Amino acid sequence: RDHGLRPGMDGSARNSWLECDPADYPESPYPGSRAPGSWLLTPEGRLHGLDAVDHGWVDRLTGEEVNIAARQLVLGYGSNLNPVKLAGKFHGERVIVLEAVITGWAAAWCDARRLSGDVVATIVEAPGITEVHAVVAVTGQQLKKMDAWEGHPNFYERRQFAGNVELERGYVVEPLVYVGTERRRPVLQIDGKVALCRNVPYGAVDMIVRKAR
Repeated sequence: RDHGLRPGMDGSARNSWLECDPADYPESPYPGSRAPGSWLLTPEGRLHGLDAVDHGWVDRLTGEEVNIAARQLVLGYGSNLNPVKLAGKFHGERVIVLEAVITGWAAAWCDARRLSGDVVATIVEAPGITEVHAVVAVTGQQLKKMDAWEGHPNFYERRQFAGNVELERGYVVEPLVYVGTERRRPVLQIDGKVALCRNVPYGAVDMIVRKAR
C-alpha cells in the first residue's frame, strides 16, 4: 500500500509524498519518467521521499538520516534516473538519488540508438542554460555496475563533470558523469544545431536517427 500523496500529482505534492512503487514511473518511452525531488530506493524495492536538512537528508517516511559520505556521486540526466531501471539494475540494494540543478550544460540527443531501439542522450556544454536533473549516490561496487551498463569507456566515457552542480539547500558538489563518445554516441545535429532534449521531442529524433549501431 502507498502512503501519503502520490509524487507528481501537483506542485504542492512534490515534496510531500512519502512512499511509492518504482512502477509508478514507467521506463518507456526513453528516458523514462522520474520521481520528483530527492528520493531513496530501498533494498525492498520501494521509493521513499527525502527531505534536505542542514546536515544532509532525512527519509520522509521513517525519519532516518541518509548518509552519502561513503558514496560516489554520479550526475544523471537520462534513463539512469528512472526508478524502474535502477530497481532492476540494483535489485535488493540501497540507492540514493538527489535532485540537482546544473548550469551551463544540457542533455542532448545522440545520433545513435541502444540495442532496444531507443534513441539515447548525452550531455553537452550549453552556456546560459539551467536544467534540473539529479545525482545518483552509489557505492564503489554499484559504480562498477554503472560502468558496465553505460558501456564505459566505449559508448559512454565516465569522467569528472566540468559544470556547476548544486543540490538542495545550496550544497555544491563535483560529481562524475557519463558522456557519449564521438564514435558510438555522437551528438545529433539538426540544421547545424545541437538537438537539445529540452527543444526537440523524442518523436522528432526517432524519425531522424538511423538504426542502432
